[in-house]
Amino acid sequence: MNVNVGNHIAMSTYNRMSIAKRGDFSNLFVFFPVMKISMSQEGMEIKARFLSSKKYSWKEISVKVEQREAFKSYGGYSSAKFIQKICSIRTGGRYYVFDVSADSPDFDCSADLMNDIGKYCEVTYEPLRKRSVKSWWSTFDWY
Repeated sequence: MNVNVGNHIAMSTYNRMSIAKRGDFSNLFVFFPVMKISMSQEGMEIKARFLSSKKYSWKEISVKVEQREAFKSYGGYSSAKFIQKICSIRTGGRYYVFDVSADSPDFDCSADLMNDIGKYCEVTYEPLRKRSVKSWWSTFDWY
């Protein structure tokens, strides 16, 4: 997180962690993952992989955090169950998602990131969604 103070407007910047820093792959599959989020009083700038940066005012942004049970599984085995928190940012023309759970977040200091977003716009937290046999397809979020 970078904060510049002085004659300039304070801006917070968060970068996506590398696989080496995160320790494993992301538990959320998306085609264009969010790589960088910058926030100021005017709005938010979001950079997704392979796409150009987009700036949005706070009026065009809605933020939702969904909680669900998930399994950390790679290869032929499933390991422990954990609560996955997925932050969804909906703007006028795009939909961005990233993991903010405590176990394997996409961004370093994800709690600070959510606090900063909460300073500028309302964040809606949805209750825990339990897994069932019928909802197995919901593990694949094709955003």
